[in-house]
Amino acid sequence: MSDVSPLTRAELMQRHAMVSMAFRPAAPVDDESLFAGRQPQMIRLVDVVAQPGQHAAVYGGRGVGKTSLAKVMVKTLAGTSSSSLVTLHYTCSATDTYDSVWRSVFADLLITMQTPGFGFNGEASSWQVPSSDLFDLGDQASPDSVRRGLFALGRAAPLVIFVDEFDRLPEVEKMTFADTTKVLSDQLVPATIVLVGVADDIDGLIQAHESVRRSLGQIYMPNMSAPELAEIVDKGSAACEMTVAGTFTRQVVSLAQGLPNYVHLIAQNACRVALDNGRSNVQESDLDSAISRSIESVQQSVLDTYHRATSSNRETLYKQVLLACALARRDEKGTFGAADVRDELHRVTGTFRDLPAFAQHLNDFSGTGRRGGVLDRIGTTYRYRYRFRDPLLQPYVLMRGQIDGFLPADTDAVVLPDTLT
Repeated sequence: MSDVSPLTRAELMQRHAMVSMAFRPAAPVDDESLFAGRQPQMIRLVDVVAQPGQHAAVYGGRGVGKTSLAKVMVKTLAGTSSSSLVTLHYTCSATDTYDSVWRSVFADLLITMQTPGFGFNGEASSWQVPSSDLFDLGDQASPDSVRRGLFALGRAAPLVIFVDEFDRLPEVEKMTFADTTKVLSDQLVPATIVLVGVADDIDGLIQAHESVRRSLGQIYMPNMSAPELAEIVDKGSAACEMTVAGTFTRQVVSLAQGLPNYVHLIAQNACRVALDNGRSNVQESDLDSAISRSIESVQQSVLDTYHRATSSNRETLYKQVLLACALARRDEKGTFGAADVRDELHRVTGTFRDLPAFAQHLNDFSGTGRRGGVLDRIGTTYRYRYRFRDPLLQPYVLMRGQIDGFLPADTDAVVLPDTLT
C-alpha cells in the first residue's frame, strides 16, 4: 500500500536522485555525513598526524572502504579548526613510479603568489601556481629532493599526503617510498605520508627495515562490523528521507559480509523498489527484488568467476558447496575449514554429507582448472584452511543463494564471523 502522495515524474526522478546521492556502491564515500563507522581508524590517523616524524600505512582487504576513509580524512583533517593543514589525496596507477607519483603530487600542491598594490588605492593581486614550477625534483625524484620540496612547503602549513592504491606500485618503487618516510621522519619535515593499499599485513603492503617501521603507524582496516554496516543503511535512508525496516537491515548486513559497497548496492536498490511501489519505507519483502537488481550491477569479473565455478550441464553440488563456503564460520584471519563447510552444506541441502563427498569440490575451487581461482588454500594436507580469493565474490554467492532459494532461513544468525559480530 502506498504511504506517500502520488508523485509526478519530475518528483519521482528527484527522489531517485536523492537515493543515488545517499548510497554510492560504485564510488568511495567522500561526504562525512554519509560515512559510517571506522572511528578507531580515524582517531589513529589524527594521532599520527599530530606526532612529529610519524607517518602511516593503512591496509586491509579489497572493498573494506580504505579509499572512503582516505577521502573523508582529507576533508576532516583540512577542516579541523585548530589546524591549518594542507591535505591531498593521490591515487596510484599501474604505470606509476616513485618519480611520477611525486611529480603529480607537487603539481597538485598549489602555492599562492602575491603582488602588492601600487599607490594609495592600489589593490594587491594573487594567483596560484603548482609547486612543481618552483621546486626542482631533478631528472628523477629522490627521497632527498622530495624532502627539500616538502620541507619548504611545510613551513607555510603542515602537509598530509594520502598515497592510495599504493599496492599497485612495483616493489622497488615501494622501497623508495619507505626510504622517504625514514628521511622525512629523521629530519622532522612538517609533512605526513599516509600509504593506503590492499594487504593482509604490513609486510604485504611494504617490506621495510625495522627503522622504517618505527616511523610508520600501522592502521589495519578489517571488514566492517555489523553495527557499522547498519549505520550505512541508517545514514543513507535518512539522507534520502526514507525509512527502513530493521529486519531488512539485519538481512542486508548478513549478506554483505563486512563489505560496505554491497550494503550501499542492496539498500540503494531496495529504496528504488519502494519508490517504484509508491512507498517511502523499505520493507523486508523488498529484499528479493533489491537483490535481483543488485546482481545485475555486480562487477563482471565476479559474475564470470561465479559462472565458471558453478556451471555444469548436469546436476551437481557446485552451487551448494560454494554457498556453504560463503556461509562457513571464519576465524580472525577470514579462513574456514572443511568441517565448517560440511556443517553449512548440511543446512543448505538438508542432507548430511561427510568430507569425502565434497572434497573434490574444494580442490576444484582452489585449483588451477576451469573452476579454480575461487579459493585460496592455506596450510598442509588434512589441515587445509580456505578463504575467498576475491572478497567481493562471497556476498555475491550469498545473494545468488537467496534468489535460488538455497539460503537457510536463519542465515542472519550465523554468517557473520566472530570478528564481525
